Amino acid sequence: MDRNEFLILDIPIQYLPENTSDMYIRLDKQWGSIRYLLLEEAKSQESTSSLVDLTRYVTSKLQISKPLSIEYIHKHYKESIRLETLAKIEHYHPVYYSAWFKDKTGKSPKVYISELRLNEAKQLLISTGWSMSKISEELGFENSSSFSRWFVRCEGLPPQKFRILNNR
Repeated sequence: MDRNEFLILDIPIQYLPENTSDMYIRLDKQWGSIRYLLLEEAKSQESTSSLVDLTRYVTSKLQISKPLSIEYIHKHYKESIRLETLAKIEHYHPVYYSAWFKDKTGKSPKVYISELRLNEAKQLLISTGWSMSKISEELGFENSSSFSRWFVRCEGLPPQKFRILNNR
C-alpha cells in the first residue's frame, strides 16, 4: 500500500482493442499475479508460447475490464450516488470526471444511472407483480409518487400503464 507499483505492457498493436485511451487498471491481487507470471515466463528462455498465451489473456481482460467507478455504479445504482464519490474512485476532480465519463460512455453520469434505473424499473414492471411502492423502494425512491413522476418523465406514460401495455 505504501509503494507505487506499475505493470507496463508493451503489447503488439494487433492484439489491442481500437480504443486504448484509457487502459489503466488498479494493480490488485489478480493483476499482481498476472505480473508475476509474466515476469517468470520472461525469465525462462525455454519457449515464448506461454508468453504469447499470457499476452492474449491480458489483452482479453483489458477489453472486458470496466473502470472502477462504472463497476461501482452498476453495483449501487439503486442508491443515491454522488459525483464526488465517483470522481474520487477514479482519482479525478469532479469536473474532469464528468468529461471523462461522457467521453467513455457517451452519457453524463446522471443520465447513465437514470437509464440503469429505468431499465430495472421496466424489467420489474414486466416480470413481477410487485406494487408501485415495492418497485419504487427497490429502486431507491423515497415514495411511489416520486417514482411514478420520474417514470412518466422518462417514458411518457405512467408505470401502471407501461405494465399493462407490456404484459399482453
